[in-house]
Amino acid sequence: MAQNPLPVESLTREDLISLLSEASEIEHQLLCVYLFAAYSLKSDLAEGGMTPDEFNCVSDWQGSIIDVAVQEMLHLSLASNMLTSIGGAPHFSRPNLPQNTMKYYPPNFRLDLLPFSRDTLNGFICFESFEQDQLCTGVPTKDPKCAGDPDALKNLSCPQTAQPPITVGELYLRIAKTFIALSSQIGEAALFIGPPSAQMTDAAVTDLFGYGVLPSTPRAKAARVPQPDFGESNELKVPLLNPVTDLKSALIAINTIVVQGEGDVVEWQKFRATTGVDFPVITTQSHETTFCQILSQYSQIVKSDPNFSPVRPVLPNPYPANNVPPDADTPVSLIDDPLAAGVATLFNELYDLMMKMLLRSFAHTDETPYEVASLVQTTLRMMVYVLSGLGGTLTQLPASRKPVTGNAGPSFTFDRTIEFLPHKASAWTFFKERLAYLAQCAGELSESQEAKNVEVFTYGGKMTVSDYLDTSVVPMLTFYAERLELVFAAEEAEVPRLEIHVCRGLNACQGHDITGTAEMAGMGYCATADPHICAGHNDCRAQGGCGSPNPYFPMTDPRQYDFQNHPNENLCKSYGACGSPILPGTTISVGVNTGTLVWDLARKLFEERMSQVGIPFGPAPPCAGTKE
Repeated sequence: MAQNPLPVESLTREDLISLLSEASEIEHQLLCVYLFAAYSLKSDLAEGGMTPDEFNCVSDWQGSIIDVAVQEMLHLSLASNMLTSIGGAPHFSRPNLPQNTMKYYPPNFRLDLLPFSRDTLNGFICFESFEQDQLCTGVPTKDPKCAGDPDALKNLSCPQTAQPPITVGELYLRIAKTFIALSSQIGEAALFIGPPSAQMTDAAVTDLFGYGVLPSTPRAKAARVPQPDFGESNELKVPLLNPVTDLKSALIAINTIVVQGEGDVVEWQKFRATTGVDFPVITTQSHETTFCQILSQYSQIVKSDPNFSPVRPVLPNPYPANNVPPDADTPVSLIDDPLAAGVATLFNELYDLMMKMLLRSFAHTDETPYEVASLVQTTLRMMVYVLSGLGGTLTQLPASRKPVTGNAGPSFTFDRTIEFLPHKASAWTFFKERLAYLAQCAGELSESQEAKNVEVFTYGGKMTVSDYLDTSVVPMLTFYAERLELVFAAEEAEVPRLEIHVCRGLNACQGHDITGTAEMAGMGYCATADPHICAGHNDCRAQGGCGSPNPYFPMTDPRQYDFQNHPNENLCKSYGACGSPILPGTTISVGVNTGTLVWDLARKLFEERMSQVGIPFGPAPPCAGTKE
């Protein structure tokens, strides 16, 4: 975020690409920093240091921080779309952490992997403040959003500099002004030369990043796209992740980033009023507000309970002792315990693969929309279901066998020169082979005596590291590898998806599976439904995979039970739970079938339907990575 002394009117296309690449690196860095803090929080009441009410609060904090990290992924996606729109390429490279960012960004914009704490939250608030000089005075903010505890932000201060560094929000303001200047100088058609089809859209991530609300103006009303009315609001909404094709869509993308991050601050409002654009209203709470509220709540609990201990003793900036990248600044903490180092290395290699897959998703060439959606889904499911679990596991493992130390953590080790795999067939083969290899590595790690002896808290309860790897990581990675192989082969062979179903063994007709080779009903391989990642994101009826609550309804809503009890049987768009295909090991979370494997229930219902209409069916193929 180094300040450029040149006025925006003097900047070129290359300068704008550089600014957007800079912004992309910062979004990527912050995403990792936020996830690290979330992983450091205790995830089970049995870990101690909290009352039940305090634990519920800590769980909310963890969820809120992860939500912020997901929105940082949206911001990185929008920055990538803007880069593509002007002839650049998605920029996922970044220096490794920690960074005394005088090397790349302004003085004192320091980035570290730190466990959750008051100081860590202070830093987050500084990162997300639009005007950093107002916070660098050490004077508490007067914003009412932080007013839960008058003393909570008493000591909030950012590093002092002779001239306050440009903030993330100010960087995006400069980017917006440069878009306007270049559009005026060379014309919109000459500036926006990148193909919209090469950009990431809401359709590929199935509404993962949410919606904005269009204002009630004639121009906006004409552009509205109807969305399902779930009885809570009649607002008609627009997706937040759209292709950038002209100046208006670029400014709307920047507005989403700024308002979600720093809030709808006065300086940004003034700029927005000069553009003549109808900006969607961003309905989510800003990151700055979220962190202020967490800090306020944290301060109140500490005052009333001096023994409050919600954080694992995680070391800052941890790296496996034999793998500290040369661009990482100091200080770093070394992981030399064999088990922790093994899990950390597995995490890093999966993270590196995930970023290569994500880059291919954004810079795809001849992939079909179904293939792009499948690749994105695999990438995001790896982050949610594998990396998050490994990150939480790492923060429970001692970093060293030496007497005085703390716990390990994920280092997000990254190759700054991450390469784009340009050829579709070889790229998909590489991804499949790498997933299978890392599944094998996880299996070998689970065989170590240390993994069999050490217990950690996971989303499935307390278990040994060995059991966690065998029952979660290995099946997931094996499943992802087979899924990519099936999707690629089917799309290359142009197999028509004649019937919608959400997983293997649920096809009602011969040949109506993803490969087109099923001998009869019930014998199909994998899903034919459009890939979607989460609950309520299905684009059509019969696409609800089940297993996770639908986010559009309260948990007490009777419809939650209906969703959970009818996988692959939801009656319309968005009335479904969880994603498709059904992940191995996924269980029903509410209702009378709580704890039942989702696929088992889906298969039972399928068999009942087939029996009722007299259609014979065969045995389902086994699930990749499991013993079924």
